[in-house]
Amino acid sequence: LNETSQSLHDRITVLDDATRAMFLAAKAMDTSRPVLDTSGYSHRVPESDIYDSHDYIYESDFEVGLQRFRERHAGLPEDERFSNPYNYDPKTGDKTTHISWSTPYRGQPYFVSEIGGFKWKPGTETKSADENLTERKVSWGYGSDPASIDEFYARFAAICDVIIDNESIFGYCYTQLTDIFPEENGIFFFDRTPKFNSSRLREIQTRIAAIEEKHAG
Repeated sequence: LNETSQSLHDRITVLDDATRAMFLAAKAMDTSRPVLDTSGYSHRVPESDIYDSHDYIYESDFEVGLQRFRERHAGLPEDERFSNPYNYDPKTGDKTTHISWSTPYRGQPYFVSEIGGFKWKPGTETKSADENLTERKVSWGYGSDPASIDEFYARFAAICDVIIDNESIFGYCYTQLTDIFPEENGIFFFDRTPKFNSSRLREIQTRIAAIEEKHAG
């Protein structure tokens, strides 16, 4: 499941039943692999093997957004995990209500399964989402567009560094692999030709992570 969204209730809902059923079916088919109940948003299975969030930088000022991104994940050593909160406000970085979508975090291995989404397609008109993040036209990515390809690499490195330097996060997934229609924020163009120097992207990410150092030996 991906980005299911429903606030927690004092009763069992259809979403709870469906999520648990799929979790148990996956565990029954393969007991050797960890299972995540849903990717991002409404985690509903307390015994899920791993836990995650989707976290993008929406702010027009990348450095402001990067600092907020870092702060959202700084509490993990004390089990204060970031999970996609109800009505998250990208302008302020705050929750606008205290309604929860997910069962409590139980200290499971944690990763950020969607990050990035920076648009890079020179020569296209960009119309970002409106203030309610609902209207996306022509060509878009998350937050402001990098001014140059070197700025893209710098942003890519900065957001990867936040994850790699956090000793409580075991991994991440940069979103996304390819452009899809107006969402032109992939690592590859729509026709699967590369946008970037893959060796440079690999170099940015090829180092020992803080979580590896923590558990070494």
